[in-house]
Amino acid sequence: MVNKLRIRFLALVGQDDQVFTTVLIFCGLLTVFLLTNATVTAEPYFNDALYTAFPSWTLAHDHTLNIRSVKLDYGYRNGFFIQLEDFRLNAKGDIVGGKVVSDRFPGAMLFAVPFYVIAGSTTFTMAPADVAASVATAAAVAVMFRILLAICPRRTALGATLLLAFGTGVWTVAADTLWSEGPTLLALAVATWALTKNSFGLAALGYGLSIVCRPHTAVFGACSGVWLSIKQRRLAPVITLAIGCLAGMALLVAYNHANVGRWTLLVGSYSSRLSSAISTSASGQATPANWWNDYVNTFFSPLHGLFVYSPFLFFLLPGLYKGWRVAPAWVRSSAVGAAAYLIVQLAGNSWIGGDGYFGYRLVLVSLFMCTPLLVLSWQEFTVKFRVTRYLFAATSVVAIWWFALGSLTSNKYLGGINGVGAAKASDLQLLATIRAHSAWEYLAAALFAVIIAALGWQRTKEKVLHDQQ
Repeated sequence: MVNKLRIRFLALVGQDDQVFTTVLIFCGLLTVFLLTNATVTAEPYFNDALYTAFPSWTLAHDHTLNIRSVKLDYGYRNGFFIQLEDFRLNAKGDIVGGKVVSDRFPGAMLFAVPFYVIAGSTTFTMAPADVAASVATAAAVAVMFRILLAICPRRTALGATLLLAFGTGVWTVAADTLWSEGPTLLALAVATWALTKNSFGLAALGYGLSIVCRPHTAVFGACSGVWLSIKQRRLAPVITLAIGCLAGMALLVAYNHANVGRWTLLVGSYSSRLSSAISTSASGQATPANWWNDYVNTFFSPLHGLFVYSPFLFFLLPGLYKGWRVAPAWVRSSAVGAAAYLIVQLAGNSWIGGDGYFGYRLVLVSLFMCTPLLVLSWQEFTVKFRVTRYLFAATSVVAIWWFALGSLTSNKYLGGINGVGAAKASDLQLLATIRAHSAWEYLAAALFAVIIAALGWQRTKEKVLHDQQ
């Protein structure tokens, strides 16, 4: 039955109409994401997503960035907000005045505004924001499928797309609730797809929008602009992409002026990130111990380690050199941008990246942008050896299985929310996830992993090599 499903699905994917295929993939991903996002699993609200979603609701409902009701009506006394004006009592003893604003970046919150407008809710709920996150992430991964078609056969692109969607933190972070990652990945995906078409104007738009979501994504536009200008021996790429990046920064500065009354790039809890990144004091990030701790835990921590939760990546590492040698310029510039982005990210932030999520978060954007190079590594090395091919397959199925469990797990088990669950770097988050579910849920997750693997897997090296010709 699974094999028949796989054959029928691949028959559809084999159609020449790439738009139809991309829409089909988007709809499939969105269905799974919507069925497993934070609203469905009844997760408690928490800082990052809450203070991105709440301004979306006030913009849709009250047409203002003032989120004073987050304290007055909903009782959130601490979090990522700035109190610009104190509350006061009028003659009747009613609380009046007061201005409270979020310090989160505006890209994701503006993306979610239409979802709150459509929902029309008169009271705040995270549901429209969670739907927005699922939509943005499904669209980003579907666009990645189109990107991969520029460097690999259709079936390889499908397998890589499914693994990216369900075997990484894309599912349990970006698609789960309104972190900034979902809209960021979508903007970067559009920019990268535009580069495959040599459409620098569209790429500039994508990079500019990504900066409004997360300003340090400017390194992707910078790397691609410089790299492609050198490769093509003309200034058009770097000038066009620089204009897009500068426009994104200008929009962010303008938003911050409207929000907090200051012409600045960073506000609130972000305003100290630069000084922390270069500080060698006990509270700074620029110490050997902190750097070592950040990088080791980013990749190997039982709590949020990249290779712990997506172990199939190990079997792509040996092929990176061969993949690099055959990679187009846009693949190389995206990979260099991914490395630069992670350096900047960890310079100004601790590796843990918040709490209440399964898998990993801060490295997610870099992983997404390295996907084309990783696919070339698969083609040039991993698939050519039986041992690496089957180890990659086995670890991929395992990763999909536990990300499926993670997608069904309430965040109260995932990082110290309410003092429950995994909370230290040495805590294996997977154990807390397993304890939260029944045997039937283990079996359902395993069945899902097998189905996804059957849809994406190419069983013989000869078949893969034939498809690549």
